[in-house]
Amino acid sequence: MKLVKRTFLTTCICLLCYTQAFAQTKFEREYRVKTNEVPARAIAFINWQTSYGKIRWYYEENFEANAYEGKLKINKQKYSIEFDTLGNLQDIEVELNVKRIDSPVLDEIKQSLSEKFDRYKIIRLQQQFSGNIKSLSSFLQTPSPTDSYVVRYEMTIKGKKNGSRELYEVTFNSAGEVINVSTIVSRNTDNLEY
Repeated sequence: MKLVKRTFLTTCICLLCYTQAFAQTKFEREYRVKTNEVPARAIAFINWQTSYGKIRWYYEENFEANAYEGKLKINKQKYSIEFDTLGNLQDIEVELNVKRIDSPVLDEIKQSLSEKFDRYKIIRLQQQFSGNIKSLSSFLQTPSPTDSYVVRYEMTIKGKKNGSRELYEVTFNSAGEVINVSTIVSRNTDNLEY
């Protein structure tokens, strides 16, 4: 009986540790899909907006949930509109230059990164907007600050800590405080990629 309890306890501890490690890693794979493979609800949302020109659709697989993304440019700015697998709007991401972040927020972000990493380099920055469909639709029509949606910053950085270099995704709230840090796991492949 003691052996069964010990085995059960050991299994629970291992599962807990695995879950914690799993939650702090990010795997993402995306590939191009045709418009007819995208849920009708997502297409309807895009068509409901004014004409944006060419939209490229992608299917994104990750640990949390799979999604469809419509990528497009509006006024020379790169946008990514994400939908769940049923076509429900999740969020809108806008590629951003670090210089466009307000100074107090940028100072907080830099301070947080300096505390978490020995050295770091920002590879990519996106501003993420989430909220109800009406407020996000308004945002696409006139991108301006409002309280009707949640704003976050999502950074991909090359960071060094404890002598190890990795790629990380770091998410910040609108004040520049860290919400989440995940190590980006690259997919293994047997093929050479060029």
